[in-house]
Amino acid sequence: MALLPDFAVADDLAAGTLVRRDFAAPTLAPRVVWQSGREEHLRPVLYALST
Repeated sequence: MALLPDFAVADDLAAGTLVRRDFAAPTLAPRVVWQSGREEHLRPVLYALST
């Protein structure tokens, strides 16, 4: 089982390769991990993810 966004599987759903199951998806709590030393480049991304 996988939780995927609609845009990532739209073609496969339309072709019947994948089948949508009707169930309540769990609440997700993503965690962001980044390599130290790259924070300066990722700072805008990290701020965007926190909102």
